[in-house]
Amino acid sequence: MFGDPERIAKAIALAILDIALKQKRMAYLISFSTGIQTTEMTGIEENLEEMIEFLKMSFHGGTDIQPALRETLKMLKEKHYQKADVLVISDFVIPRLDRSLYDDVMDIRREQGARFHCMYITR
Repeated sequence: MFGDPERIAKAIALAILDIALKQKRMAYLISFSTGIQTTEMTGIEENLEEMIEFLKMSFHGGTDIQPALRETLKMLKEKHYQKADVLVISDFVIPRLDRSLYDDVMDIRREQGARFHCMYITR
C-alpha cells in the first residue's frame, strides 16, 4: 500500500489511537508489509518522536499479514490485552492464511472474547 491509501490508513490509525487514549485504553500498533514493526502506542502522546517515526513509515513492498497476526495472537495472551479489539487496516492483497493460523485466530476469539475488525482501503 502506498500513496493515498497509505495516508488514509495512517489517518485512520491516528484517529483510532486518539479515541483509545481518550478512553484510557491500551493501544499497540503492528505495521506490516513484508515484515512487521511493533510500537506500544499507550502513552505515545508524550513521545512526539515515536509518533513522527510512525508517520514516516512506508508500507509498500508487499503484504504478508501472517507475521502480524502471529504477533497479534501473542499480544492477546498478555494480561492487559485480553479481550482487546483488533483492527486490521489494509488493501488486503494477501495470500490465503495458513489453516492453523486461521484456527488460532478463531480460538482466541472464542476463548477470550477478542474481536477482530477489518478496514479495506483501495485506490
